[in-house]
Amino acid sequence: MTEIRTPSERECTRCQRHERWSDEDEQWRIDGDEAGDVHCVHDWDVTGTFTTVPGDAPDHEA
Repeated sequence: MTEIRTPSERECTRCQRHERWSDEDEQWRIDGDEAGDVHCVHDWDVTGTFTTVPGDAPDHEA
């Protein structure tokens, strides 16, 4: 069976807002004190180094 993973953190490529997934709240939470630009239409890097299927990962850890 193939294991599908989900990301636990993300960063906006425009304003560098950084968020982490909260299992307790079941939603994304701002990581740290900086919220980034509140007027930014956040652009999450969904095609970065993270891979949803571990076997498809490049030689480095995703």
